[in-house]
Amino acid sequence: MHDPVFEHISRQIQNAELCLDPYPHFFVEQIFPEDFYEELLAHLPETALYTSLADTDKVSKGSYQERSIYALQDSAIEEPCLQSLSKILHSQEWIKLALSKFDVYVKERFGILIDAMEFSTTAQLIKDRSNYAIGPHTDLPHRVCTFLFYLPKTKDQQHLGTSIYRPCDPSWKCQGHHHYVFKDFIKEKTLPFLPNSLFGFLKSDHSFHGVEPIVEKNIERSLINCYVKWKA
Repeated sequence: MHDPVFEHISRQIQNAELCLDPYPHFFVEQIFPEDFYEELLAHLPETALYTSLADTDKVSKGSYQERSIYALQDSAIEEPCLQSLSKILHSQEWIKLALSKFDVYVKERFGILIDAMEFSTTAQLIKDRSNYAIGPHTDLPHRVCTFLFYLPKTKDQQHLGTSIYRPCDPSWKCQGHHHYVFKDFIKEKTLPFLPNSLFGFLKSDHSFHGVEPIVEKNIERSLINCYVKWKA
C-alpha cells in the first residue's frame, strides 16, 4: 500500500518496543503524522451520530450506557480523512502488519492451522463519558490482537488510559467471555491517554485490561478500537 499515512503508522508500530510482561503489548506516541491527526480530530463525527453501546446487541441491554460507538466503515463515511483511515484499517496490509508485530505468539496460539486461516478487522470510533468503567477482561476468543488509538486533544486526560491487570490468583485465566471486578486484580500500569498514541496488545487467556471508573464530571474520552479477528 503506497499511502504515506499507512507507511508512517507501519514504521511507528515496527519500531515500538514490545513488552512481554504480563502479556505482549506495546505503546507508541505519534502514531499518525501530525497533520493527519489534526485533520482527524477536526472531522470526527458529531456525538449525536454515535450509537449507545447499551442499545446494541453487543452487550446486555442497558449495560455500558456511558460508551457510544460509530462504525468506521467506508460506505458510511463522507470525510476523506476518515475514509482513508477506514481503508487502511480494513486492508490486508494492515492485517499483515498487525499480525507481524506479534508474529511468534500468534503462531504459538494457532500452530500449523494459521496458514489456512482467514483474518479480518473491525474498527470503530468510541466516545466514553463520565462514570464509564470496564472491569478486567481479556477480550472475546475470536480476537487475535487489539489496537486502541487514543484521540484526546490535549494531555490533560493522561490518567484515563486503559490499564493492564494481573489477577491476584496467578492461576486465573479467562477465554474472554467475562468481565471481572477490580478488587480481584492488581493494576500493573495505565497506558497514558495521550494525543496521537496507540496501545496494542495480543489477545490471550491472561490479557486482562480495563478502564478505571471515570469519576470526573463532563468528561468525553475519544478513541478508535480496531481489532484483528479470525474466522472459525
